[in-house]
Amino acid sequence: MAEIMCAVAEFCEQNGIHTVIGVSRKHLVEYFLRDGVEWLGPTEIIEGEPEAAFRVSREFMRPMWHIKKFKISTPCLNQAPDLVREIAA
Repeated sequence: MAEIMCAVAEFCEQNGIHTVIGVSRKHLVEYFLRDGVEWLGPTEIIEGEPEAAFRVSREFMRPMWHIKKFKISTPCLNQAPDLVREIAA
């Protein structure tokens, strides 16, 4: 999961994305992204799991504690050179 968060942060950096909004289990977000998370509403049961909407700025998207602990090297994102990118604005 930490590598995925690193790859998402790299994708955002490469594409000028400054903020990501998502829905996930609160304990997972708080475990991996320890700072900079803004909760946008209460926790609700979604498909049997307690989840909540959140927003996080790109500067807080890298799970630094996990990068150090597991010695994750960057870059983590590996895209095919012919990938067509379409970003919702």
